[in-house]
Amino acid sequence: GDVGHTLFFVYSGRVQITLSADRKALDAFGIASLRLLLHKQTHHGPVYEKGDHFGEFCLLSSAGLRADTAQALSGCEMFYLSKEELWDEFTY
Repeated sequence: GDVGHTLFFVYSGRVQITLSADRKALDAFGIASLRLLLHKQTHHGPVYEKGDHFGEFCLLSSAGLRADTAQALSGCEMFYLSKEELWDEFTY
């Protein structure tokens, strides 16, 4: 997966989340994250809409690799929080 630095919040539109089939590049946290993402997708479904979020697990991983891919299904407006901004809040 790509290195992720951002948590995304869907304000409008629809985004489809696809989980990675390639687990070779993931670190131990990435594998654990993938299990949680599978659980999240089982209960939530693969399409995210207003109020949903994604990208949270790569912010906590040391490698920062994403275990999922997002693709817009329509025009979208997103809010985001970068890893740097998040850590700045915790280490003021």
